Amino acid sequence: MSPITPVQQAAITDSLLRWGEQARIAATTSFQVFEKGVEDYVTTVDRQLDQGLTADFTRLFPEDGLITEENRQSAAAFQGDRDRLWCIDPIDGTEDFIHRGQHYALMVGLLSQDQPQAGWIYGPAHHCLYWGGPGWGLFQRGPGGESL
Repeated sequence: MSPITPVQQAAITDSLLRWGEQARIAATTSFQVFEKGVEDYVTTVDRQLDQGLTADFTRLFPEDGLITEENRQSAAAFQGDRDRLWCIDPIDGTEDFIHRGQHYALMVGLLSQDQPQAGWIYGPAHHCLYWGGPGWGLFQRGPGGESL
């Protein structure tokens, strides 16, 4: 059984595809790179996607907690009392993204009472979206929008 409604799934898909397209386009332009830690980087694109995905998920799931990789203050949500918690990495594979590679993805996970419920991985360079969860199944949407 899906932990979200079909309308919410469509909205999540739309958000990931929209922000993924922004990442794909940005990968061909110039952007700034900053060091977060030892061999740990963030780009202006990571930050832009982080803000956009945060806005989308906050609007879609106002009752839920939200943690994103690029917003250190959001980690306080781990200590919150929300039943559900969304975890977002706007660009997983930032180093490959920096080097204009194609092996990066937008990633979203949903926890409920500290247990994984669902996850989404979108690879913009390959136009492939994967999602699913326990008791729900695994799904794939290919480059042409078709279910695979």
